[in-house]
Order: sequence, then C-alpha cells, then structure tokens
Amino acid sequence: MCGYYESISGFQYWNVKAWKQYIQQNIAPLYSITTTLLEVRDEFAPYIGNSLGAITNSRRELLPFLAGGIKDGDYSRYSLAKLTRLIYGFYVDPREFSSAVSSLGEEGLSEVVVKAEKKENSVFLRLISGLNRSSGHVLELVDVGPSEISIPSSDEIIKQPEKILDVLKEFYRLSISLSANHNYYTFFIVSNRGTHWRALREGYHKLEENLDAIKEFLGLEEIFIPETGKEDVQKDYTIWSHSRGGIAESIYSMQVGLWGRFNFEVETEINKPIEDALRYITKNPEDLAKGYIGLVKEALGDLKEIHIGNERFYPKDSYDLKIEGLWITDWPNETLISDAKFTNAAGVARDVIIREHSKPKLSLIDFLDKLGPYLFTGYGEISEHPKHTGYLKYYGDIPMNAVWWLG
Repeated sequence: MCGYYESISGFQYWNVKAWKQYIQQNIAPLYSITTTLLEVRDEFAPYIGNSLGAITNSRRELLPFLAGGIKDGDYSRYSLAKLTRLIYGFYVDPREFSSAVSSLGEEGLSEVVVKAEKKENSVFLRLISGLNRSSGHVLELVDVGPSEISIPSSDEIIKQPEKILDVLKEFYRLSISLSANHNYYTFFIVSNRGTHWRALREGYHKLEENLDAIKEFLGLEEIFIPETGKEDVQKDYTIWSHSRGGIAESIYSMQVGLWGRFNFEVETEINKPIEDALRYITKNPEDLAKGYIGLVKEALGDLKEIHIGNERFYPKDSYDLKIEGLWITDWPNETLISDAKFTNAAGVARDVIIREHSKPKLSLIDFLDKLGPYLFTGYGEISEHPKHTGYLKYYGDIPMNAVWWLG
C-alpha cells in the first residue's frame, strides 16, 4: 500500500540499509564537525585563569581569538574575540584589555586574565558538546566511523583564524539539514516517540511489513499496552517509544537539542549567544522551534484545544493520566499561565501554575484518536509516568518547551 510517505523519493523508512545511509550522510558529518570545534576549544582550555602575557610567550597564535577586534573597550562588529566568546565562553574583559594595552603596550597583556563564562551561559558550547556526544553514540551503535568532510582541521583554524567561519557555516548547514523540519528520517524518529500504533500504522503504511528489523535497529519499544480482551484494539492503542540508549533515543535527543537551541524567541534570550554567533555566517539564522510549530499548524490547524465528550484538553499542556483498562479515570491538568505572576520572598517574579481536576472517566480510545495527529507530528508525547504506577504522562508543545535541553 502506498501512501504519502511511501511516495517521497529517497525516503525508505522501512529499509534498514536506508537508515544506515541516513546516519552516514547526516549523523557522521555532524559528529566530525563538532569534534573539530571541540578540538579548537581544547587549545584554549589550559589557559583559563592565565594572563594574555603568558599566552603571548607560549602560544601567540591564540591571541587573535581572545583579543582580535577589541577596540576602545568594546568588540568591533564581527570581532573574532567576540565570536570566540559566543561559541566557547572564553574571553578577556574588553575594557581591561584596552586599558592595559593603552597604558602599558604589550607589557599590559600580563595584567589581562583569560576568563570563562559560567557553564549555564555557555549555551553554544553545550549544544556542540551534546550533539557530539549523541552523534558519537549513534556511530558506535552502528559501527560507522567519523565522516571525512572537507573542512579545516583544528590546527588549520588556529593558524588561520578566519577559517572558523567555514566550519561554523558547515555546522549550521548540517544542523538544519538534520532537523525534522527538513529531514523525513528525523521526522520518523520524532513521530515514533510516545505515539500509539494506530496513528503510526495510518501514517506509515509499510512499517508493519518490516517492523521487527526497524524496531531492533532503531531501538523502538512498546511502553504501554492497554488492558483489554480485544486484540485488535489492544494492538492499535499500544503506545510506542524509544528504547533507552538506542539509536532513536539519541537522534531524538539531537533533535530536541536543535529545537531547544535554535529557538530565538524565548523570553529569557538564553539562546542569544547562538543566534549572534550564527549571524557571522548568515543574516537570519533559522528558528527551528518556531519553524516546526508553523509546519504543525499548517497540518493540524488550531493547536489551542480539543474536545473529548464535554471535556476540553489543551495540546500544549501537560497531563497526568490515570489509566484503568480503556478508561482515563483521572486527569489533573497542569496549566502554565505565563501572564500571571507572583513574587516570592526574594522579590523574584515567577509564572503561576494552576492545577485543575476535571471530571473523571474519559475514553482512552477517544483521547488517543483525538491526540493522534499531535503525537504523530511530535508536537506532543505520551510516556510512562516518571513517578506513579498506573499513570501515563502527556507532554505538549515539545518544540517550544525544548529549551530545557542543555547539552
């Protein structure tokens, strides 16, 4: 049977060989390029806490990365020193540098200390590290070596600092092309995360014919099987997800990282260093989180609420679902009201979380049928409850909530 996804040229989700090719073409190059970027980081790490004078005496070629483009106590536009700080979190205070050099010349470099941003502020470095770790794990599982891609080595970058822009440009290209926004294989991984079989079967018509091989290769598993004597119903509403430590889980982690870090509209502006670094190589870095939400809206329309009987569910929220047979017997809602605030004792404003208990006993089948499109597109996910036996957990608005991913 041929459906929409079966008609897409080059997308053979049922073929293990095609999955290996996907990994070779997408995961392996990203591992190689993040490894190169981390090797550049390693050149600077030993000098944190040392002065620029010490670097000048032993590794003078590193000086442009820390002081290049600093003028009059600030970074000039497209300063190499600023880019180093944005990517790696290594820096010297621009005002200290300018003051010391203007007063003492090169001797003043001994007064300027190399510093490092706090870990929580080094979001680009954490993204690179997380992608490197997850992609490396995938390559180990598949027994595939790093890809030989045409980029400058870390040694070449140190000798010719402008070459880091070539590496950054390729990193950006690979990250975008891997994302579920643009890659059907990654989308397949996303749609198999916490989704029931009926939604998967209706979307991927050829999945069942080679399910055992795909299940074993990617690491897919059944995380919830409803209690009912009707075998067809039980099969259709069994929930599938990713086995811990498997290929699918690692690729999903990479995707969530890309949504979380290529999200440039978060209120805290936590990803501003990533956006500013990418502006060195592209005028408008693609916002993967916002872009994916746009794609989901095109497919599903209104994401605000769904109706099950006389009750309303909000796909963007999170729900604890108590399951008994084919019924949801309790479903306390946890809704974040972003425009409501309270101020704690320390004077810090916090969002208000309102918990509501709705009327009990809803059909699990109706719930999964209505939520199916949201689960299939990766907008939402159902998982085993992290704390309570007999409960499932529904998480919504995954791309926008992915900012928690730290790498």
